[in-house]
Amino acid sequence: KTDRSWRVPKTMIKLSVVSPSTYESPRAMTLSRIFQRVLNDDLNSFVYDASLAGCNYRISCAPTGYKLSVSGYSEKIPFLLDTLTSRMLEIVKELREGKDRHPALFDQFERAKEGLLRETKNYR
Repeated sequence: KTDRSWRVPKTMIKLSVVSPSTYESPRAMTLSRIFQRVLNDDLNSFVYDASLAGCNYRISCAPTGYKLSVSGYSEKIPFLLDTLTSRMLEIVKELREGKDRHPALFDQFERAKEGLLRETKNYR
């Protein structure tokens, strides 16, 4: 599809990462939502330049797993998608390695946990 104003090819890709364990318990659901926040926070530094160039992404947590959508100029989408998925895997690996090896990531985790807790307390 071509962009209407600039006549440049644009693409949108939507992926679902299906996982039955995402919402299997309240604990799993909470950890999944915290992971989503950590991931979005971490990815901001990786894809900031891409967003300035007109490429966007969205990652959300759903009862069936994670939903990932990427949109922008056709020639850059594969690179952005590769960056997003590889960083997702790296974050999982770094979280498994522990707090001693990646203290900044665990600080992000704590901030995401506090934000979700504050949001939950304010919900009425």
